[in-house]
Amino acid sequence: MRAVYVRALQIRPCTRETPWSMLMCFDAFNPGSFHNVEQARKMMNLAFNFLELGPAALQQTQTWLIPMSLRQTVIDTVEGGWSACLRQYLRLHFLHPMSIQISGVSFTHDGTRYTIYAKLRCLLSDGEGLQQGLELVAYNGIRPCVRCCNVLMKGSGLAHRRRGFVEIGCADHKLFVEATPADFNNEVDQIVTAREEFARGDRSKASLDLLVKGMGLKVTAAGLPADKDLRGAFSCLEVLHEDWMHGCLQDGTMTGALSCLLEAWHSKGTLKLDAVEIFLKGDWCFPHTRRHLMVQLWRVFGYKARSSYLELSHHVKCQASTLLGLYKLLRHMVEVAMDPDTAALLQKERAAFFAACKVVDIILVLKRGHAQQPTCVRITRSLDKAADQQISKHVDAYGDQCIRSKHHRTQHIGPQIRALGFVFDAFVIERIHHEIEETFCPNTKAFETTVLRNVCAQKVAELNKTDAQRTFTSKTTLQGVVRVGAGAQHEGMHVHAGDVVFMGSEAGCVLAIAKNEFSSFVYAVVDAFSYIGDVTPTSKRWLPTGEIELWGLHRLEQVIVFFHVACGWPRASCLWSCKVSCSPLWSCKVLPIHVPPPLPQTHKPLKGTEKQNHKAEAWYADDDAVVVLQ
Repeated sequence: MRAVYVRALQIRPCTRETPWSMLMCFDAFNPGSFHNVEQARKMMNLAFNFLELGPAALQQTQTWLIPMSLRQTVIDTVEGGWSACLRQYLRLHFLHPMSIQISGVSFTHDGTRYTIYAKLRCLLSDGEGLQQGLELVAYNGIRPCVRCCNVLMKGSGLAHRRRGFVEIGCADHKLFVEATPADFNNEVDQIVTAREEFARGDRSKASLDLLVKGMGLKVTAAGLPADKDLRGAFSCLEVLHEDWMHGCLQDGTMTGALSCLLEAWHSKGTLKLDAVEIFLKGDWCFPHTRRHLMVQLWRVFGYKARSSYLELSHHVKCQASTLLGLYKLLRHMVEVAMDPDTAALLQKERAAFFAACKVVDIILVLKRGHAQQPTCVRITRSLDKAADQQISKHVDAYGDQCIRSKHHRTQHIGPQIRALGFVFDAFVIERIHHEIEETFCPNTKAFETTVLRNVCAQKVAELNKTDAQRTFTSKTTLQGVVRVGAGAQHEGMHVHAGDVVFMGSEAGCVLAIAKNEFSSFVYAVVDAFSYIGDVTPTSKRWLPTGEIELWGLHRLEQVIVFFHVACGWPRASCLWSCKVSCSPLWSCKVLPIHVPPPLPQTHKPLKGTEKQNHKAEAWYADDDAVVVLQ
């Protein structure tokens, strides 16, 4: 770990005048399962890292430091709540004489002494966390976004009264007027003064509430925004960082678009929710490390979910990581399994769903490394446009009654990534939550101390592993100077034999992982695919060639969902067999939705209506083909 810091310091030297950029994130965590939450042990966890370490280190939870973990029951006893707790911690971290911003943090490596200085660059959390930490009114206020001076809540009836004002349903981000740190501080001071006047009896409660709601801030004297000393270290408005994971996936814009489409398909078309369950129970293939979770996707539409809430509201409930795979499968279902008449009837609803999918697609492209490339500006510009289209198409299909503040916050994601050069999201804090949960103990008297001590010991043990132990995730064998295994991890991505991966525009199936004992370079032994054609705009058909190639593990991108057109693949030449029972899509005869029959194996030319009926299945004829959902 010291070597990682030394390499980063050599690339980006650090002084008190040119400090590093600190990334800090916090989030509430409810232990237990998704459907059985332990509210009594709800806690707030905070972690930080440094942007200069690079994406490779930032994707590893071992490099994140966890200095703070508090139970909600403890936070509730503090005047000012979580905002006051966060304020006291940040004062120690940045204003104390021995803080990282003033004195720095020193360490020694190979006899050389290094010192790290840092200032806060980003403070990330979900909407609820930012409301608590920065004392925001958010969607309950007339001004739901403190970043924008001219954006008002939906249905306010005020936007037309003054030129230049819009509501959160505005589908043109160029109309937004950004607030300045001076504006934010002035508004905070006004509310703090108003609270003091109310305490003295010089202001009415109604007047105070109206001011709070109009400015979108519910700050108190004990909260973080009111600390004038910390304003010299950072601006709350400038470090505020929207989390795309919660905004799009965790009961966000993607969830809303999917729920609205299913409701429209159910009411106007022929869809039955049990058909979605059957579709998800098909022979889909997923990456090895996520297979045990992804094969349970059908439970989102299972009998218990349908009987409890889906049949009534059609509102999809699932975790963010689950929705990452689910939306790709359901998009494929909409593209190939919706009959033409229903597709024509639901043209606007489909467009709204595809627009929400496009936003997530672009963010995932940036997350895979393009945020650090010269193409970042171009891709983030397309993300800005996609976020606008997501709102416009959603309003066109359903009206503005389904528009939420999360739609507007998504319009800030592109500029954030453009300014930071990195996709900073809450997936890392979610993984940290699970690490903390593993260290839980029945000790409740000193719960926080015990948790932090155990997490620290766990991280030290992980960092003390050898390079081979950190690289390979399975048993290995040494063949000469080459160590061979079935699975490995790189920059948070876990690759295993049987997974389908991309390397640029090429695709292939991983057969094994190989590493030279005298080099740090790791290769994936891959059965290369040959591109045949497109099945849909978001899925491609590939044919295994049997040609074995070596691909650098650092160049791979993992495929989330794929399926085999027929059984018997991977081939017998695989070093590690991938036992998967597969069948073509058209074999699901029980689906009560439109699924055309397969093409005949003769590959005879199709004409007229016969060609139209088989356009989606025209690439499914070869038995060995693999269809990849992108």
